[in-house]
Amino acid sequence: MSVCSLYGLAIKLPWAIKGLEELRTGEADIELVEGSIDPLVTEDATSRLDASVWFQFLALRDGSTYLRWTSLFEFTISPDGRRITCSPLTNATTEALLTYLLGQVLSFAMLKLGIEQLHCTAVMIDGEAIGFVGDCGYGKSSLAAAFLQAGHRMLTDDMLVVKEQGRKVCAFPGPPRIKLFPEIARQILGDSIVGVPMNNATPKLIIPMDETQSWRGGALLRAIYALNRPAKTV
Repeated sequence: MSVCSLYGLAIKLPWAIKGLEELRTGEADIELVEGSIDPLVTEDATSRLDASVWFQFLALRDGSTYLRWTSLFEFTISPDGRRITCSPLTNATTEALLTYLLGQVLSFAMLKLGIEQLHCTAVMIDGEAIGFVGDCGYGKSSLAAAFLQAGHRMLTDDMLVVKEQGRKVCAFPGPPRIKLFPEIARQILGDSIVGVPMNNATPKLIIPMDETQSWRGGALLRAIYALNRPAKTV
């Protein structure tokens, strides 16, 4: 187990994840555990699951939260949001599990802790963070990839946590990876890009970033830009 800094929180992880800042303190805001889901929780959830639905979210009787991506993985979040149990199902790669866990699943836990997040991708320009908000498919990650190509660093892809510190707003880094469709990745970042598919339903790739491409500390948030809906192509 190690405690790492992620989204400005101390997260205890059962895996070593390259690129995350490891903290010396043993105390964690949220603990991630890999293992079997409690049979009582599974029984409560299974009685309400619909096998034909890709993603399901259930509020359970004990106050915990159950999340499931059919055929990939299931998660439970404790009532206080401080413990997440993850259980891989079939057809799930470790990289895909971590992407969902450190993104969507962690966001549910943070909400229980009273931490709001923005559906936002952010890059670093001249030592300050610039964010892009927009719905799925609006091009947040593609725009960030263009900034990477220009020599800037990524702060976070798809989820941004900010905190007021005095009269300033600070932004905090997410996992050092970006999600792109293969054709966009090759066009912007080059043919040598290597990634892992998110799941069997999409060709989108999870592409890791090294220390020259990702920013690991907190940063002053300079601005957030709202992206327009993409124009329809014929």
